[in-house]
Amino acid sequence: MYYFAGIFDLKKEKNTEKIFLNMFSGENKKNCYIFYDQFFYLGYKLPNNKYSCLDVPRFFRPSKNISIVIEGNVDNLNNFCCKKGGLGDVFLELYNRFGISFLKELSGNFSFVLYDAKKEKIFLYRSKVGLKPLYYSMVDKKIIFGSIIRSVVSSCVKKKLNSTYVASYFFLDGLNIGDSTEYENVYNLMPGNLLVFGRNGKEVQDFSFFSEPKFLPDKTVKEYCDDFFKKIQEAIKKEIQKEKKCSIAFSGGVDTGLLLGLLDKEGVLVETKTVNFKTISRKNEDYNRAKKRAADYGINHKVVIFKPKQFLKILSEVVPKLDRLANINILNSLIIFRLISEGGDIIFSGDGAEEQLGFYNYHGFAYNFDRMVKNLPLSDTRDIYQNSLLVIYNSIFCRSWEWKNNVSPKAYFTDLFSNDFNKKINNANLYGYFLRCIDRTIDSSTTVNTPSQFPSLFNKILSLDFINNIVPNKFMLSDITSRLYSVKISLPFASENLVHFLFRIPAFLKTRNDNYANSKYIERLALSRFMNDDIAFSEFKSGSDIPFCEWLLDKDFEKMVKKVLSPRRVARIGVFKKDYIEKIIKEHYKNRKVIIRGSVCIKDGIDHMHKILKLVGFVLWWENNFDNK
Repeated sequence: MYYFAGIFDLKKEKNTEKIFLNMFSGENKKNCYIFYDQFFYLGYKLPNNKYSCLDVPRFFRPSKNISIVIEGNVDNLNNFCCKKGGLGDVFLELYNRFGISFLKELSGNFSFVLYDAKKEKIFLYRSKVGLKPLYYSMVDKKIIFGSIIRSVVSSCVKKKLNSTYVASYFFLDGLNIGDSTEYENVYNLMPGNLLVFGRNGKEVQDFSFFSEPKFLPDKTVKEYCDDFFKKIQEAIKKEIQKEKKCSIAFSGGVDTGLLLGLLDKEGVLVETKTVNFKTISRKNEDYNRAKKRAADYGINHKVVIFKPKQFLKILSEVVPKLDRLANINILNSLIIFRLISEGGDIIFSGDGAEEQLGFYNYHGFAYNFDRMVKNLPLSDTRDIYQNSLLVIYNSIFCRSWEWKNNVSPKAYFTDLFSNDFNKKINNANLYGYFLRCIDRTIDSSTTVNTPSQFPSLFNKILSLDFINNIVPNKFMLSDITSRLYSVKISLPFASENLVHFLFRIPAFLKTRNDNYANSKYIERLALSRFMNDDIAFSEFKSGSDIPFCEWLLDKDFEKMVKKVLSPRRVARIGVFKKDYIEKIIKEHYKNRKVIIRGSVCIKDGIDHMHKILKLVGFVLWWENNFDNK
């Protein structure tokens, strides 16, 4: 485990030092480092074992008034003409020359804290993509911060559950709203935001992608493709470290196929690893394709067989270490990284491509909107736009819980939540929160060369998925995996320059039709430089999803579900109606038959899979973080 944490207390209260030391309680003091300076307390923890390739915290004190801690990497410091010196000296020179706004010009994935003793101010900054979290809480003239949420929460007098966040977790598939977290008054600084705190209080400045020009210059399809190829190539080069063992979490699909081709082009010796989640529906087609793609490059390929009982064992190992609320359904990334981390230093992953280039099923509604309104008057387009947003919102609700059938979300609140908890979330306007997330996405064109008269809804929904879903949820798990198992998770599709580019390219370059073979169009063009078109534009969808449709019916899995969601454990939480949970468990397990359609497994009868997985994830998280019994 590695992290940094600290407190800036202008009141210098007597208990501040005790609160600060509590942020590192239970840690091996051998690898903990502590620093004090008047109003400022800072500590950082390094891993107990290997960490030369990890983005561990680094502390600098380049002058008597300036203290700096950074976790992560800055990619473009060579672009600044600074005097020779250490990294701390470079930061100090940039701060002295340009003020704290120099952070706006930095590119990379990092979290950053600068304390200026002379000005009695602290600056917290999180880079623009947001792979590195930065949590904080404020009490009067005191700000508590850290790169893991546990360090901040442990310093709070009383933990309080954020009811709106819980409602989003269950009914909006965990769509993150602003900088909120599971805990009231504990925040995760928004990507690209700078928080300034001093005698005059708090100020937040926006250095994010959204404060920059919206549209890219007009280019041809080939020029856009060349730009994409160059940026993904640069992203991979930055992650390569000599003499480090590299693996690819390899599905054999478009995303990891492109990573393999580019790493091979750079002469990097990699090992491809695939996790075979035992299932009756896929019949090893995914795994055979992955093996064949690796063989095409002469790569050593390994397959890790994984069964329900092994999943339950790792779940019991991982959950006590999770201080963030995570749906069991998205733990596949953490499980995969955990299984293939042994014997390696860097794991390359294709995560992030799907959310920027498409194609989830509900993305089709947005894509069809773009096609439909291409030649319509603006007045008609605006009406259709509002209706399309409602359809997409309902689709996310459906994916998260069940189809709404135009029933008010409050009816679902009433079914699931206890009377006391319902009072807390009575004013939760989930559709309003969804619209707020949409408003923060970037306007971009649908077509190349001739900008569309109305911003692309397809691009907006992809941006929403990336910003409000994958960064705070899936990438959060990648970050936790790296900290727990001392392995670097490399995410080239989440490099800042590439994300900045993909947010703005015309939607036409991302998909040509509403089916999988025509999605990720610009990426497939890049892949065709390594492989023939039959592979680059294949309709086959590789994936690494855990087959929960089948696994939930496994006897050991069912036993775990009924144990975790037992009336006694549910009642102790005080959030749910235990009768409703008993009802959905009974309905789900009444029919144990599954139907195989192609490579898809569908449960016969009533299917409460999504509900059960979310409930299990919540109960285990709550017991680990709130239950004192």
